[in-house]
Amino acid sequence: MGRRFSGVLAASILGLTSFSIALAAPSGAPAAAASSQQAPIAHVTVSGKLDDDYTAVTATLAVSPKTLRDEKIWQAQQKAPPSGAAVVGWLIHRGGKLDSQDGPALIYHYTNGATTYRYIHDGQRDRQDGPAIIERSANGTVTREEYYHNDQRDRQSGPAITWRNADGSTYEEYWRNGHERDRQDGPVAIKRNAKGEITFEVFYENGYFKTEYPGLPSATPPVARTLAQFYHQFTPTPHP
Repeated sequence: MGRRFSGVLAASILGLTSFSIALAAPSGAPAAAASSQQAPIAHVTVSGKLDDDYTAVTATLAVSPKTLRDEKIWQAQQKAPPSGAAVVGWLIHRGGKLDSQDGPALIYHYTNGATTYRYIHDGQRDRQDGPAIIERSANGTVTREEYYHNDQRDRQSGPAITWRNADGSTYEEYWRNGHERDRQDGPVAIKRNAKGEITFEVFYENGYFKTEYPGLPSATPPVARTLAQFYHQFTPTPHP
């Protein structure tokens, strides 16, 4: 299956080595629909195992009852039982969306004991009362937080991305409505040491990102048009 899952269901889920699907009990209120088509009202919980760095993935999708009925017919027509990944892809292709009303819709469990939670509503990363992506280490420490609204990085009163590294240092990025904030509002990225002291800052100005180090001359030339190089320099390799 060459189709990439819609929304934010990671393509790595296609590597599932085993898979199970369970129909959750109706919650009473239908999930929001993205169009005037029939609203998906059944929530399906999907669990499976992955190779490489993952031990398991759990996903919750909202699908219509008709889609569930058609899926059974489709499976019966196959010459061999389709893989779990093929079934999930089929459900999404027929309008199913990652969606959970009362918790994360996508959970990754890693072989090192870490866990990533993604809050997704109607196929979009979205959470009103906290970060939409949370990663915890094996001992439960929160190591990563990302805030999203309507599938855009957004936080009006603090960093939209926070990484907490094992050495006690932190890395933060400030986003509003899917865009990095301008210099006049403050730095778009901040690196702090274990004492909380700022050791590195990035400002967005006139289409460029400029770096500044406290205690050094601030006349730093433009260095990049994206934040990616700083993100990867000061954070661990991110999980999905």
